[in-house]
Amino acid sequence: MRKIILPLFILGILFIGIVLWTKGIKCRGIDCLNGENLTEFTLTETYQDDKNAFRGQYRREDTILRLETYYNVPKGQVDERITSTITRLNGLYERAPAPYPGEISDEVRCDSSLAPVVHEQTDDFPKYVEIYLNERLSYGVCDKEQAYYRGILTFLTCPKRQIFTQLEFISSRNNYQENEEEIKSVIRSLSCSP
Repeated sequence: MRKIILPLFILGILFIGIVLWTKGIKCRGIDCLNGENLTEFTLTETYQDDKNAFRGQYRREDTILRLETYYNVPKGQVDERITSTITRLNGLYERAPAPYPGEISDEVRCDSSLAPVVHEQTDDFPKYVEIYLNERLSYGVCDKEQAYYRGILTFLTCPKRQIFTQLEFISSRNNYQENEEEIKSVIRSLSCSP
């Protein structure tokens, strides 16, 4: 009897240890990242939190951080996701036929100064996009009066954990101008948590 109980006890302990160990592997949201001042952001809203993704909004004073973390993303899909996101953003600002063409204009056109500016990845900086947002925090601003916010959209990949993260740092236009270097410093410092 003793010979059976001892191995079962050891197997039970091993099973519990493995379950507890694997539970701790998956991070959630901002906990998947390291970076300058990230701990100052507080979660204000969660849009999705399941085994496939975490999507939420954080705040710090006058800065909003929208974060999307996707789990188990194969390496080949990362570039595809980044390219499609930037293509969608650029598509919002391309000339398009007016839904009701008339004498004054036959196309819809956005102010080119409000179009997204894509910055390619460098040795010390990830790929990022500077873009304007309206008062509802949506892209596609075509008129300067609608441009309430300015933001930076950037991406981070954690290959060891197969995690892909999209981050949007958003501030009012005035606050963005005042704190642009601080926001860029946070982006420059981003890395995957161990």
